[in-house]
Amino acid sequence: MKMKSPAAAEIRDCTIKKNSAAVGGGVASYGNFTSLTIDGCTITGNEATNCGGGFAAESNSGEGAGTTITNTKLCNNIADKAASDVYLNGSVAKLSAAKDMDELYLGKPDDVTNKKIDGWYLDSEDSRFATQAKEQRNEYANYASIGSDGKVYLVAAAKPSLVKITFANEDGTTIYSEDWYEIGTKADQITVPTPTKPSDDKYDYVFDSWHTTIEDVTGDAVYKAQFKKVFKKFSAKYTFSSTSSDKQLPSEVLAVLPKDTNNYVYNDAVNAITPSQTTVDVANGTWIFMGYDKESTNADMTTADSEGNVTFTGSWKFVEKSDTPSAPDNSDQSGANSTDKSQVNSNDKSGTAQEADSPSPNTADGTSVGFCYTFLIAAIVALGSAVYANSKIKRRRNY
Repeated sequence: MKMKSPAAAEIRDCTIKKNSAAVGGGVASYGNFTSLTIDGCTITGNEATNCGGGFAAESNSGEGAGTTITNTKLCNNIADKAASDVYLNGSVAKLSAAKDMDELYLGKPDDVTNKKIDGWYLDSEDSRFATQAKEQRNEYANYASIGSDGKVYLVAAAKPSLVKITFANEDGTTIYSEDWYEIGTKADQITVPTPTKPSDDKYDYVFDSWHTTIEDVTGDAVYKAQFKKVFKKFSAKYTFSSTSSDKQLPSEVLAVLPKDTNNYVYNDAVNAITPSQTTVDVANGTWIFMGYDKESTNADMTTADSEGNVTFTGSWKFVEKSDTPSAPDNSDQSGANSTDKSQVNSNDKSGTAQEADSPSPNTADGTSVGFCYTFLIAAIVALGSAVYANSKIKRRRNY
């Protein structure tokens, strides 16, 4: 619908939809001294290839000239260049508040699509409302008294009541999810994705955390995933050490080092393997296994070395054989011994008790010495086994 000056007209209680023109797809008014009133109408779904998809007025100035629009739904129109709903060029106009339309905004951007229209916003050629970020959008406050100076480009739209929450990888190149939320949404109501990162030849990547704590929604936010790299496979390795600083472990002890051919993955439990022998006899004594530095651990980057080996270190203690003393020759000492005994003061009971309690010397054939040595070794082995078993029990209790 077009009107040219000089003219005066009223449009009431009409529906103007699905029309098109270069300027003013729904209604257009041109020339000085033109007066137009639009009241109680619906002007939607119209299109302009240039400006003013819903309404356009050019050069409407002079005494009594101008356009007054009241009680009218003037929204959701389209203009290819600017001013989706209202375009004014050197024209006086009075518009009612956009929020009084009680309509939803159907255009872009996504954060206001289907939101209740709450105002008139600038929609110029060099900055279209549909492509603006939130901070670029400007509401037009002088809609009730627009003068004839310059051009005015308007769209009836809404404030961004929704904000965008994005979950991405470390550098933002991969988007796991991107959703719109109402301001004030609680953190525990935000849908959080499970991020993944492809493995490479040596490492798997396990999600660790988001770079910052997920908080209640107050505005746009981007949360970036942080990953920790872990070996694709872990191995168990064993070493032995001597608790005797002056003794090196012999090959006989090193020969019983356990070998674990299993492959473990991240966070698997790895249990120490007991050596095939816990005592090893050598020429001058016996080596006794005292236990590992740990009985079990989990396979991860803190327990493994740079090659993915989880190492168990076993301790061995060396016990030397005692030298066998030679048996004393008593064949010619009976007299002397008798004399010595006879000379002991009968009141000196301490000397008598010490002598009586003292172990008898070894027999000539060495039977007593051999028995004592055997008993000593057996006792030490039993003690070492008990210590090792006790350490395992304590560690298990700790686990």
